[in-house]
Amino acid sequence: MPDTITISGVANVQAALSAPELVPPPGPATLLPGATANLRNAMARFSAGPSHRLRRDSVVSAIDSLPSDSIEGVAFEQTRSKLLGRPLDALTDLGFVVPTETLGRSFGVDEAELDALVVDVGLVASVIGRGQPSGAESDAAVERLLARFASHPNGPVSAASALYQNYDATAALLSVTLLARHLKKPRRSALVRTVRIAIADTTIGDVSVPVGSSVFLNLDHADLQFGSGPHQCPGRNIAEAIVSGIVAAIELGGYRLLANQISYDSTGRPLGLPMARI
Repeated sequence: MPDTITISGVANVQAALSAPELVPPPGPATLLPGATANLRNAMARFSAGPSHRLRRDSVVSAIDSLPSDSIEGVAFEQTRSKLLGRPLDALTDLGFVVPTETLGRSFGVDEAELDALVVDVGLVASVIGRGQPSGAESDAAVERLLARFASHPNGPVSAASALYQNYDATAALLSVTLLARHLKKPRRSALVRTVRIAIADTTIGDVSVPVGSSVFLNLDHADLQFGSGPHQCPGRNIAEAIVSGIVAAIELGGYRLLANQISYDSTGRPLGLPMARI
């Protein structure tokens, strides 16, 4: 069986993320032929080499075309509209909603279409990002997503890629940001790890990595919270602006985390963030 190797430490992880011998893994067996698989196969996030550079440049261009000076304000407005005095969960009700709404509005999506956009991006993320089986529902969501951005100057895949990468990652960034502010501690990395496959023998630091190995890279360090190397998050500034807007609206609305109701996963990241107006 192929080796499974874990690499930790900032320098070693950065080296691994820049190593051409280590590439993103192929899609899982649950990703069946269809529109969802085709989208994943076309994304920069899951490619390597020259094709990755071209695809990433297109995504970066799509992100750079956004009105960055208004992103935080849009996130603030979208959040404030949901803070109606009732208790809510900052992760479920805001983290998995407001970032997509904010990017959608910034990409020119009509307000009336934002709910449907959130649903479609969530379906795509549940399959491509979390490994749920693909099927007619996710394929239909992909087709709607690509049709919605068919006229985007950088192409529909670039816009869809930005929305996909924004979905889980910005929700995770919001959760660790809110928790750090509540605990008055430094913010942890939002992402715990990423995975690479060795397509050739290589050495990272003093670790030998044979071809075919699955390599787990520990990102639980402040210097790695947005990755590193060719796949470093291209939307860091946008994500930070969205989170800043959400946090500002929460604080202005008088909401506070209900610390005794927060549940955590095995890495200490929150699974939910119940809040109430205090």
